[in-house]
Amino acid sequence: MHTAVTRQVPAALHHLLPALLDEARRLLRGVTDAMSAGAFQDGADAAHSLKGAAMQYGWVDMAQAAYGLEQALIVQDRQECMRHAAVAGALLDTAREALEVR
Repeated sequence: MHTAVTRQVPAALHHLLPALLDEARRLLRGVTDAMSAGAFQDGADAAHSLKGAAMQYGWVDMAQAAYGLEQALIVQDRQECMRHAAVAGALLDTAREALEVR
């Protein structure tokens, strides 16, 4: 089963995907925790790190979601934050399921 993450990340790096997904999950949790606390700059910093981790592996979909999340946090738009966080969470869930099937 292929998902965007397995299509976007070079095959030579597929063995690193579990670590990437763990890191992405940790960073996304940091974003949502910061949002809950009203610490938008901390959330934007975590979203920026998520974007960087995704780009490092070529996971463009996640990088785009993280970028949108980062921008929404900068302007403190909670509705857009939630939308982008939901997209990032769905990408993580889909990628994790795909790895478990392999």
